[in-house]
Amino acid sequence: MIKILASLLIVLGCLIAPALLATTIPDYDRSQWNHWIDPDQDCQNTRHELLLRESLEPVTFRTASQCRVITGK
Repeated sequence: MIKILASLLIVLGCLIAPALLATTIPDYDRSQWNHWIDPDQDCQNTRHELLLRESLEPVTFRTASQCRVITGK
């Protein structure tokens, strides 16, 4: 009996989960995420500081002021 109930719950979950996900997670729109901040006010916003810190190779910057990372890995 427990195995049957478990199987039914799994099947029910497989049927309901996609519908829940489709209705609760909006499509990603990058233009909605244009609010990077620069808490330490060094001209590099949080995104660029993370790119600089986490890159597996040396980064390059858009300008000599080194505010915007443009390449890295």
